[in-house]
Amino acid sequence: MEQSEPITVAEIPPEQLAAAAEPLPRLRRLEGRWLVPDSAFAAQMALKERLISAMPERVLGAIPGSEASIEEAVEVVTAETGLRPEGTPLERLARATQADICLLQAQDGAHVLIAAALCFPSGWTLSEKLGRSMDRIHVPVPPYDEAIGRRVERMFANLRPGEIVWRANLMRHDDFRLFRAKTEAEPHDEPGLPEARRWLRSERQTLMRLPRSGAILFAIHTSMARSPAAGGA
Repeated sequence: MEQSEPITVAEIPPEQLAAAAEPLPRLRRLEGRWLVPDSAFAAQMALKERLISAMPERVLGAIPGSEASIEEAVEVVTAETGLRPEGTPLERLARATQADICLLQAQDGAHVLIAAALCFPSGWTLSEKLGRSMDRIHVPVPPYDEAIGRRVERMFANLRPGEIVWRANLMRHDDFRLFRAKTEAEPHDEPGLPEARRWLRSERQTLMRLPRSGAILFAIHTSMARSPAAGGA
């Protein structure tokens, strides 16, 4: 299923750009609302619905034993957004927010991906990452090395229920598609200079620990904007 037209916001929020410039794995504390729709809400939600209908096996996934964490995530997300969609638990999770939702659970000393409603992946494939630890999930992401992995695990372990933290990233692409899945075996580099690429893609990543299951809810709100450096072409 192809996305034929760009879905964009006028600009990436300045606060988000500033957070994206900070070194990994810096996290900022967040007060107040943590799932906030933007001007691309309607178009992104419509695209999500098409993806869920056309290829649910590529955008929804979970490992056995994750059911209670998924149900708790649905409760938390719908309470935040006020949306009460229908469908399976993972479909409800996808339809309740503009953001993608991943759930991570500590197993044998490392947090692993136990479930996700992931309609807008940026260079990765959900089926390859389910049941994997954070280090394994980030193959092949060069900046995510062993030292960063240890710091991320410490921060996850120290995250308490009620705390909400966030970070952001910024990427430049010539591809405006929000669903941009790639396998680990596929090339991830794009030709040409990053500064000349036409699209800015930024993820606002919000993390919180669910109080009952102890799983970490990882929300990824993706924004696309035309690159000023590329002249908006």
